[in-house]
Amino acid sequence: MDNKGFEDIEDFYSAYNARFKEYRQIGSLNPIPKILIMHWGGIVIETYVKYLLVRNKGAKKERSKLWYTLEKFNYIMSQGNLSKGNYPLYKCAENPQHSIEQGITQINFLNDLLTDDKKINDAINNVTYPLGRVTKNGFIDLRYVSPNQIINLDELFVKWNESFKCLLKWLVDNTKNIEVS
Repeated sequence: MDNKGFEDIEDFYSAYNARFKEYRQIGSLNPIPKILIMHWGGIVIETYVKYLLVRNKGAKKERSKLWYTLEKFNYIMSQGNLSKGNYPLYKCAENPQHSIEQGITQINFLNDLLTDDKKINDAINNVTYPLGRVTKNGFIDLRYVSPNQIINLDELFVKWNESFKCLLKWLVDNTKNIEVS
């Protein structure tokens, strides 16, 4: 971190590859730990979407959940008297945190595809909230859930698994030639 609070953006592509490999390993267990696989699958999608967003927007630096290109970062650094309150004016994107939908909507061409696609919108919702909206932060909060707390876990898992596969395929198919701003 530099003296103005900027950090390099994480390597989301490497994180995605590692999480996806781990997801496949977890999925090969018998029986499948359904809560864990839904949690980890959400992380797989989250890291892939962040990779796409960073690549599309050209983000290289982060500060307070805001992402910046090197050009904008260098401009801010060259302005000795620029108030930190003005930094948000130069952002290229916002870190969507754990919101898959917020990440996708910041990638214009994906957002355009998403607008009228009920199947993909449902898949995003099912991957984000595998148990329905009973948890505040969706898949991230699954780390606090025990399988014996969920009455219809098998049904929810089948629905989630279909949504996960559909969403990941849609993302990969629609981003093979992603442009960098």
